[in-house]
Amino acid sequence: MRITHQQATASVLSSLNRKSELIQTAQRMVSTGKRISMPSDDPQTMADILDARQILSTLEQYQRNIDKAELHTEALATTLETVNDFIERAQGIAAGAGQSPDLHAVLATDVALVREQLIQLANQQLGDVYLFAGHQGDTAPFLNDGSYIGDQGAYRVSIGPSAELSLKVDGTTIFIDTEDIFSILENLQTALENGDSGQIDVQAAALDRFHGHQPICRCP
Repeated sequence: MRITHQQATASVLSSLNRKSELIQTAQRMVSTGKRISMPSDDPQTMADILDARQILSTLEQYQRNIDKAELHTEALATTLETVNDFIERAQGIAAGAGQSPDLHAVLATDVALVREQLIQLANQQLGDVYLFAGHQGDTAPFLNDGSYIGDQGAYRVSIGPSAELSLKVDGTTIFIDTEDIFSILENLQTALENGDSGQIDVQAAALDRFHGHQPICRCP
């Protein structure tokens, strides 16, 4: 078969183009450090890379969720330890009331301040999430009168394909269920204002019971 001049020229140009593409690919690999820069370089390998990237992205999200859960737990521990400090302060006020009847009005003011601080702690936030609101983490769970408007839900985070971490620490569990700390402090304040030693003793005992069952998290 006789090869024409045009066919020979086309063959040479085609060969040159292929070599030029190979050179460009080699140059791109050297400059980028990547064997594959475009899907067309190796479609199957590129698909595997994309799958791996998706898996890595999912794992990174799980790690972020775990980090968030750890921050949530640390915030709970710190807040509950502070709550414990205020309860012990209220216990000290109640215990000292019998020894200082002339200071009952001052002690009543101190109890009111403790109650106010505990309501603020019960409405503690981590970022924009209220720690003790259950599912309703975007709304303050306690009103100024001590009533609870959150729910009994749990704070949940996904930490694996079929694994979920649940932190059930709603406001009623901590502050109200067994002993209503806000009512106790309000009654103690009233008893001090009225000089009612019998009621002071009753509320002091209630404070002891609350302190005894409160799920304080003491972390090392």
